[in-house]
Amino acid sequence: MSDMFEIKEIDENSTVKLYLPCKEVKAFCRSVERQTGKRVFLVGGAIRQLVRTICWKGETPENVYGFLEANLRDRDVLVEGEISNVDKAIVESLWRHYLPKWWTELDLIIVEGYFEKLDWHSNAVKYNGEHLYYLPLKEGEDYIGKPKIQNSPEKLSYLLLRGWINHHPMRGFSCFKETRPEVEAFIDNFYFPVYLKKMSEMALLYGQPELFLQEMEWLLENKLIDQSQFEYYTSNKQSSKNWVRMNSDTLIFVLFQIVTFAIIYFFLF
Repeated sequence: MSDMFEIKEIDENSTVKLYLPCKEVKAFCRSVERQTGKRVFLVGGAIRQLVRTICWKGETPENVYGFLEANLRDRDVLVEGEISNVDKAIVESLWRHYLPKWWTELDLIIVEGYFEKLDWHSNAVKYNGEHLYYLPLKEGEDYIGKPKIQNSPEKLSYLLLRGWINHHPMRGFSCFKETRPEVEAFIDNFYFPVYLKKMSEMALLYGQPELFLQEMEWLLENKLIDQSQFEYYTSNKQSSKNWVRMNSDTLIFVLFQIVTFAIIYFFLF
């Protein structure tokens, strides 16, 4: 395992709080807070990418809403507290009201002490449309959360594979390009199918087909996939399938706008 992926405790006391306004996200979080009585944040990959862009590239996006829209693959909503009666349908409804363009899978996370329970230090990010909270990891620095390992080789292999997904060069950062896990971490890993799916999605999301092809060639060379799987994941058909799935909601929204405009135009003229 790379020294970059050292096993450590997460220290929430070192969290940075950065003012970064986004009125749409703030309105959504405040609305869910009124329903739950608990603090609400967006978490997950898009927020992590926002933090890395600020910390590692030294760039703070002027249009936070546009940045998150471009990087969002899953809707991860954190309700911070011990509460059992959060209605996911209400959260879904509020999301569609305030953030109508972001129609992806909704994951509702309800937990007290979110940062302390994380498996990766770079996952220690949360955003409520007003402030961005994060651990200020430097480029090339990340750690596995110590409580999640407990001397389990299976858990370590799983986390290393997840770490490779989270830090893959396709995301635009080169500092982890030499940190691909050893072949053994891929073998008999229950997370391997998810890894393949996320690799193909990232190739489209970040426009990195060359790096994706290199990844698939490495898997084939090390007999982690066979020739038929290689052809499946590198074919134009598979790329088109992923593209349609990832953008179907956007297409529906655009078509709705076109139809609405056509109806208005018909009645006015």
